[in-house]
Amino acid sequence: MIKRDNFRFYNSESKEHQLMKKYVYDTFIASNLYKNVALEYDLGERIADVYLKLIDGKEVVVECQHSFITPEEIKGRTKFYNKLNMYVLWILNGKSFKKNPRNQEKIVFYTHEKTLFYLYRERVYYLNVSKDGIEGSIYPLYFTPYFEMNFNNFTCKKRYFKGMRSTIVGEIPNYELVFYENGYKITRFKDKNLKFSCSKEMMQFLLDYHHQYNSTSKKKRSRSRLKRIPLKDIIQTFKGRYGIYLPYQILNNRTVPIDDIKYCKDANGFYREYILFDKKVLKKHSFD
Repeated sequence: MIKRDNFRFYNSESKEHQLMKKYVYDTFIASNLYKNVALEYDLGERIADVYLKLIDGKEVVVECQHSFITPEEIKGRTKFYNKLNMYVLWILNGKSFKKNPRNQEKIVFYTHEKTLFYLYRERVYYLNVSKDGIEGSIYPLYFTPYFEMNFNNFTCKKRYFKGMRSTIVGEIPNYELVFYENGYKITRFKDKNLKFSCSKEMMQFLLDYHHQYNSTSKKKRSRSRLKRIPLKDIIQTFKGRYGIYLPYQILNNRTVPIDDIKYCKDANGFYREYILFDKKVLKKHSFD
């Protein structure tokens, strides 16, 4: 591996930005996945924060963003690097925008974060940095609408909060990159798609529930091909890992092939929302 370290401090540059660049540079050096890793790579009109060159010849610029930036600036810089046939990876300072590597509810979703959310297929990458140093490592956040579900004996009240979001933290398994083009040349880490993971886990949960019901129920089994489970039980099971909105969206959009969501009487005579599903249909469906 060729290492180029031309680290320079500028009077106008914040300490947080300096620390971000150095951390990202050191991280990619330590990964031993790249032919060339350079810090503050001079491209004439711009100096890239971190530059990577892969063995197959692909070139990457990593932009470390500590302060607020407009969507137009993000698109402009990305286009500049793309014209040089370079892919771009953006990493924001989570501290600057009140983001943390954990699931959070009812948070502000800034316009530049929204721009990156669409560029990076429903995720944004962060590194939390203060003047005292680096806190943790790079992490992805997935954004969903902030959504409340209040269950009572008669109904489930659903409410969306305009302009607010919930975040679900993902995990970066290593520092390999994935490349794609969506009007821009973009690269991202190989973190898992959380919608895929949640759907797969939810389908297995329903199959296990069906098996457990058949094994423990002393009641006469219904001839119906459909089994039912309270919507509340599924949401409570998955909200700790995936929040409230994503599991509900997966069920409501039939990403997991359920039959229906409808109100049914429970054992106490109250109407509750239930998920109706067919084991045979679930077993035929595959997320692999």
